[in-house]
Amino acid sequence: MQKPIGNILSVEGPQSDPVEWWYWNGHLKDGESREFAYMLALFKAGVFGLVDVYFTHWIVSDLEQKTSRVFKKTFWGGLDKGSFKHGRLAAKAGETLSIKKDGDAIRLTTREFDLNMRSTKLPLMAYGTGLVDLKSSTTVSYSLTRLETRGTMMIDGASRDVSGLSWMDHQWSPMTLNREHVWTWFCLQLEDGTDVMCFRHGRRWLKHLAVVSSPDGSLGTYENLSLEPGGESWTSPKTGRRYVTEWSIKIPDAKINAICRAPIQSQEIKHAWFRYWEGPITVKAEVKDRKTEGRGFLEMNGMPPADHFRNRK
Repeated sequence: MQKPIGNILSVEGPQSDPVEWWYWNGHLKDGESREFAYMLALFKAGVFGLVDVYFTHWIVSDLEQKTSRVFKKTFWGGLDKGSFKHGRLAAKAGETLSIKKDGDAIRLTTREFDLNMRSTKLPLMAYGTGLVDLKSSTTVSYSLTRLETRGTMMIDGASRDVSGLSWMDHQWSPMTLNREHVWTWFCLQLEDGTDVMCFRHGRRWLKHLAVVSSPDGSLGTYENLSLEPGGESWTSPKTGRRYVTEWSIKIPDAKINAICRAPIQSQEIKHAWFRYWEGPITVKAEVKDRKTEGRGFLEMNGMPPADHFRNRK
């Protein structure tokens, strides 16, 4: 049985579960206020309890030009020697990827960006423990929702100085692929200081969950919420899958209503047998009857039709 999170520092490195990932995303601007977004995920997949295979992918999106580039790599022989030594968040794979945490500072490096970030809020954990029952499985995770970020990003063949906010997740689970392994997931960073993680998981065994970090860092976990598709969608010309790219989020007990839209429609990612959509979103929201705006990320895997979501909680 999985255990709730105790000390965050003790779970930064790999856990014993066969499925695990470390994930970052962010919205950044250069000195000319040109907007960009990025995402990076490092996955671990345990194979028959004998070996851990790692693979990564990352995205660089230009919100002004409405373009997005996807990069990916599988490390069949594992990561470089010394990665995650003593359970620390420090991983390297040749010149492809470097992740390093020193104190409370994190540095992410790929050929496309070199970013330094520092958390300004306490970790976000569902129910205060990070342990979530998905009905078909369980999972444990924590999020660093507001990472002040500075660094460089390669755009049009040139390095640009950028700054903004990032988000980090670390999640692990014993779950294996099955029909219940589908989800629609959001993270929101609002200008009033509110941060939100919410999702819908499963087909038959549905799980809705939202965790809200208030501006002062206090947390609330809510199961009464709705994720409703809006009028915008995009159909992939490669796979024929239809992705809803406008969503309404309502969390009544937290007094949060939000409308999320994707500024770039074409954000489908294909990795092995996975086909999913991942990309930046803009947010217009009301929090306790006060209007605010923000940015975030949306991830959709499993692709049920839009009417599958309507009027379900």
